[in-house]
Amino acid sequence: MLSKPFIYSEVNSLKSELIEIRRLIHENPELGFQEFKTSAYISSYLKSLGLEVIEGVAKTGVIGLLKGSFPGPTVLIRADMDALPMQEDTDLQFKSKNIGVHHAVAMMDMYRSFSWQQK
Repeated sequence: MLSKPFIYSEVNSLKSELIEIRRLIHENPELGFQEFKTSAYISSYLKSLGLEVIEGVAKTGVIGLLKGSFPGPTVLIRADMDALPMQEDTDLQFKSKNIGVHHAVAMMDMYRSFSWQQK
């Protein structure tokens, strides 16, 4: 079994890459059921990790399957990728490039749920 310190170390090693991905998606928001570029990006990224990918779920959804070598519990991680039809009013370096479309509350809550700190 993998130790918690090992897992936290591995996850933390991906921190910069995942922040870069999150910012890229934040800069390029797409409204619900119109997330064609976002889903293509996510699908490509998951495939590059060696995951089995199912595309076109409920039109633009993506499922990435990571199958383990041993029997045991299954873990599901779900994240919304749709944006809201509203203008982003921030000075963030990675603010929305799409006028009138913004990743707001749901995206921020999802990001916060993936804490990088060991608890």
